[in-house]
Amino acid sequence: MKYLILILIPFVLFFTSTTNAQDSRTVTFKLKIINHLPVGWGDKYQAVIIEEVAGSKIPFGDTIIFGYNDFSSPDFFTTGDIRTISFYNTNKQNPNTFLPPGSCTVSKLNEIWMIKEIKK
Repeated sequence: MKYLILILIPFVLFFTSTTNAQDSRTVTFKLKIINHLPVGWGDKYQAVIIEEVAGSKIPFGDTIIFGYNDFSSPDFFTTGDIRTISFYNTNKQNPNTFLPPGSCTVSKLNEIWMIKEIKK
């Protein structure tokens, strides 16, 4: 019985660590759009973080700048709109000092976070 418990402990620790890692890879914010700039690859938005719905341990600050290039979506944002947006961590570092093209944002740790879901 003792050996069975010793064998199960690493499995339990591995399972809990992978579960927590999944949670830390996603962050959800309720945002108010305060600025919009069309760029060549899509649109660049600046928004105030109204509420951190999930993933509040991720350092983003009070405002966030994100890109959006899904032209098939009928929902384009305008200044003053409020949206709940989920981002997932790509585990890639931004090699530039500016926002890379695409539907993403960059955290204060210079990690690229792609847009996963947008809700009104």
